[in-house]
Amino acid sequence: TLPELREKELQIERDKMDDIRLSVNYNVQQLMDLYFDLHQKSGDFAITTFNRRKRFYEKHIKNSWIALKKVKDVKKSDIKLFYAELSVKFRKNTLKYVHNIFRQSFAIALDDHIIRTNPTEGALKGINDDCVEKTILTSQQLNSLLDFTEDSLRYRRWYPLIVILSETMLRCGEICGLTWNDVDLKHKNIKIDHQVQYEKVNGKWSCIIRPPKTKKSYRTIPLTERAYTILKSCYDEKDTRKESEMLSQILEYTDSRTGEKKCLVMRDLVFINWRTGEPAKNSSYDTHLYKLCDEAGIKRFCMHALRHTYATRAIERGVQPKVLQQLLGHASIKTTMDRYVHVTDESLAKAVQQFEAATPTVEKRV
Repeated sequence: TLPELREKELQIERDKMDDIRLSVNYNVQQLMDLYFDLHQKSGDFAITTFNRRKRFYEKHIKNSWIALKKVKDVKKSDIKLFYAELSVKFRKNTLKYVHNIFRQSFAIALDDHIIRTNPTEGALKGINDDCVEKTILTSQQLNSLLDFTEDSLRYRRWYPLIVILSETMLRCGEICGLTWNDVDLKHKNIKIDHQVQYEKVNGKWSCIIRPPKTKKSYRTIPLTERAYTILKSCYDEKDTRKESEMLSQILEYTDSRTGEKKCLVMRDLVFINWRTGEPAKNSSYDTHLYKLCDEAGIKRFCMHALRHTYATRAIERGVQPKVLQQLLGHASIKTTMDRYVHVTDESLAKAVQQFEAATPTVEKRV
């Protein structure tokens, strides 16, 4: 109609005045390919974060209907609809992860004057708000799991790993790459200057040594008395464990802080697959942990939940946030407090008890 044509003409004039590049005809897929290309070349993402985002994009976004839309035609309602479709399969935390990819991709288009506004702003609001948040184990749940594991003939060898993870806050890649050279039993601490990831290269699993996730992830962590005792026991028994030929490898890596060349002796790994004698893969930990939880009668959780649990308990017990940030190896205190510290029912009850105890008693007048 004539009014529609006039409105379209006015929109074109507004775009010209705002320097919107009408000739650029990217679709969302091409924009996101550019996003990943820029981040890969700049190296501003940890390699594990980059790979995880890229895999999710290729599996769930790249061939979707929204990926084929022209960037300048995407509206906030399109973004919200796509998020709503994903919310059927994924939790809110995963949707936040997807939202970051969309928001940062469209920010490139905004900076390049391909669009006037970022359609992703506010698009996540109201989507899947009632989903389950990160699993935080109660003290009783963690103690029950440890008691079951220690007493179980089948899962007893998991006990040291769960204790170390729950009392050091190591990431999965850090525990996979932990060697006896990193453990100082004399001074009761462990140092982190690398992590190990296992990825398929040409159809075969390969061990890849990488720097820690952030610069702050280079750290020295004091051991609790229980963690020290466990590691001392593991060290005393290390020569009796089964070892495969894979452990004969010596891999080189570079300390990204100093440029120093270092070696990781595979036979020196603290934790390996005790059945096969091979290095333990990151992905296998959660698989076995789910089975352990089922046997112990505890709701399933992933290894990373132990890191969240430690962080929450640390704050509840009075650990200063900046100290906790350093122990976790986070680049930002915001990450520590917003993503890793959770309010539990126990902490709420304790807060009310503290308030009640500090409230002066008022005597009733007779």
